[in-house]
Amino acid sequence: MFVRPVKKSDIHDLVQLSQLGLKGMTTLPKSQADWEKRINDSQHSFSCLPKRMEENSSYLMVVVDQDKIIGTSGIYSPIGVSRPFYNYRITNFTRISPELNIRCSGQMLHLVNDYDGAAEVGTLILHPSARGNGAGKLAANARYLLIAAYRESFPSVIMAELRGVRDTVSDTSPFWEALGKHFFNLPFDLADEFSAKDFRFISDLMPRIPIYVNLLPQSAQDVIGKCHQEAIPAEKMLYERGFRYKNLIDIFDAGRCMDAYQDEIDIIKNARSSVIKIGTAHKIAYGLFGHSLGSSFENIKIFQGTTNGHDFFMSQKTLDACGVYEGLEVLMSYEGDKL
Repeated sequence: MFVRPVKKSDIHDLVQLSQLGLKGMTTLPKSQADWEKRINDSQHSFSCLPKRMEENSSYLMVVVDQDKIIGTSGIYSPIGVSRPFYNYRITNFTRISPELNIRCSGQMLHLVNDYDGAAEVGTLILHPSARGNGAGKLAANARYLLIAAYRESFPSVIMAELRGVRDTVSDTSPFWEALGKHFFNLPFDLADEFSAKDFRFISDLMPRIPIYVNLLPQSAQDVIGKCHQEAIPAEKMLYERGFRYKNLIDIFDAGRCMDAYQDEIDIIKNARSSVIKIGTAHKIAYGLFGHSLGSSFENIKIFQGTTNGHDFFMSQKTLDACGVYEGLEVLMSYEGDKL
């Protein structure tokens, strides 16, 4: 099992993945035409590395297991440049009337574009049959190892947007039903799909004034800054990597946004050059091959092994499955601060 940049020949498996019905994942293409465009954009972005792109670029990767695509993950960089990347920032307020001895406090939502120029990690999706065998961590960590390999090509701030809560009975977003629906006059999923392509309609239609959370129904208040049940494992992994929630939420479903500087993300911070050896060590590690100067992006592969802090170990069986061999120089990294 390994991760590599997406190819045009992957489109059939990718279309099947997008039929899993993950509502609220705006970076997941919905049709074959959308996938074709995303693949073309991704291949162009990869071909420009190590050049730093000034407009929205995408680096889409796939998880391969026995010649079948079982998952994806991607990086979008930079965001919020050619079109705003809107979020709500949550702030606190307090009003006091000494004459009446009354104190009123609450929260407000402010429309902001705080992630102007950041990179977004997203499109982490696995086929249900692939969950629980390390594929999710490999897909997620592959993004950070790619950034580590081309640090100057990516912004200093990396962010992730988690899917918000949906009502289990009506399959709708309580936050959208209470707020966005009244300004867009669109179903949630359609508005969410539009937002992935063009944010201008948001600035045209959303109120510019702050929203008082106290005025929203309790059902909407309860989901602000919360993530979808299926996104909890992704949230846990983000916290483990060094991401933090800083009171920024998605404007449609109120799912939390998390971010970190490159140097705060352990996989990027711990990255170092190593050489593949046959064997094993106690610490799980991840290796990236194919990033050397003059190498084609099509040679990039990211795989799992183990490390003692210096060498990168893989079994002969894993070497064969990943199409690499002993002695190759790799960029190696691992989770956490300790070996």
